[in-house]
Amino acid sequence: MKNAARIEKYLNRAMSREEAQQLEVELKADESLMEELKLQRLMRFSIQMNRKEELRQKLKQAQEKSSKTNKITPTKRSFFNKPIQILAIAASFTLLLLAGYFLLRQQDRNTVIADANYTFDILNVRGETAQEKLLDDGIDALEASNYAEAIELLKQVKYDPIRARYLIGHAHYQAGDYQAAKSDFEAVFSQGAAAGDYKSEAEWYWLLTKLQLDELDDQFETRLNQAKGKRVQVLTKQLNTFWR
Repeated sequence: MKNAARIEKYLNRAMSREEAQQLEVELKADESLMEELKLQRLMRFSIQMNRKEELRQKLKQAQEKSSKTNKITPTKRSFFNKPIQILAIAASFTLLLLAGYFLLRQQDRNTVIADANYTFDILNVRGETAQEKLLDDGIDALEASNYAEAIELLKQVKYDPIRARYLIGHAHYQAGDYQAAKSDFEAVFSQGAAAGDYKSEAEWYWLLTKLQLDELDDQFETRLNQAKGKRVQVLTKQLNTFWR
């Protein structure tokens, strides 16, 4: 891939604002470049998945080793060795390890799926007039990963609160504050038709925040079934097949 270095820099958020904007313009105009971006993102996803699998194998090996070493043979001095208590502690430890293993497997699966599906085209939300400089300043801070600054700036945007709240959701998401991001995206799509195109976008990212939080509850299932589009179909397929 001839653009591999540029794409890697873009995915690592190591580009300047001007460089990122130029690449995003090219991505919109060049389908082959967009395919390179998707392929590189998929490669990163695969690496993540392999690392998670290695961790799970190590945990599994540790559990198997623990099961073997915890088989204690009582001796004549059983009164002092207290084998029953020792076995009870060993059994509790094994159960705890198993529970942690399966919980980690489920949470890692959801996190990896969410990360693989999270993409955000910032060009679509930039302001177009000088009066929207405050919004653009907030977006600049978001692009620079200055999330606290971005949130404070965007909270001051009064003329377009829906777009500002949508962007605040992304700032919270990228900062790893998924509970706050979930509330932001929900506040946007709850506006219904008034949210315009941001309604479906907010619903999509709300689903990803629920995945990050490992909240695959009835609300998640209902909104996933109501959502439309190719990316929703891909996500549904991943959830139904990934590591099962």
